[in-house]
Amino acid sequence: MCRIESSLLKVLEENEDKIHGDVDAKRCTLSLGETDVLVQDAESDTEFLRHSYTEISSCGRRTDCMRFFAYISGETTCTLAKQFVCYVFKAENDLDAKTILCSIAQGFGRTHWFV
Repeated sequence: MCRIESSLLKVLEENEDKIHGDVDAKRCTLSLGETDVLVQDAESDTEFLRHSYTEISSCGRRTDCMRFFAYISGETTCTLAKQFVCYVFKAENDLDAKTILCSIAQGFGRTHWFV
């Protein structure tokens, strides 16, 4: 099993109450910029996370829960990072999750040429 799949599964298992609706998950928006991913509170626009594409080591989803997707990010450029965190999100539908992941993948390509 690849790292993104196993990391995503671990986060889902540890947060099962949020997945099944017992606890309200935080609604957020993802803005995929030229050089970074910005995650904000959907209601207040408060910034939760900001990671440059060079800090993101991978992104993906599992085939058994297609609405959930994730990316793994380090505390600095992923070639130098020592600590990594898996950030998991739930899209409105499977197609949205796929579109977001494809956009993050395009960001990797842009950053490769940008840096």
